[in-house]
Amino acid sequence: MTLSGLEIGSLTLDPAFDGAVVEYTAETTNDADAVTATATDENAEVAIMLGETEIENGGDVTWAAGENALTITVTNETASKVYTVTVTKS
Repeated sequence: MTLSGLEIGSLTLDPAFDGAVVEYTAETTNDADAVTATATDENAEVAIMLGETEIENGGDVTWAAGENALTITVTNETASKVYTVTVTKS
């Protein structure tokens, strides 16, 4: 169970998205961006969190100045996988 897609507005993920890679970084000057995560398993649940705040899949996340830790957890009936994106807002 992995993600087949991860988009954060028009931000460029480093490294480029690959479902097997779980840690990414990105930089922005935007105040907010939409976050969309797509699981390979259509029955899996996707939870997106910015710190302790839950973000709706496809919804906007508002960035604070500095580093923002975004976690995306994909869960099916037997396992889960966590992806982390550190977004730095300048």
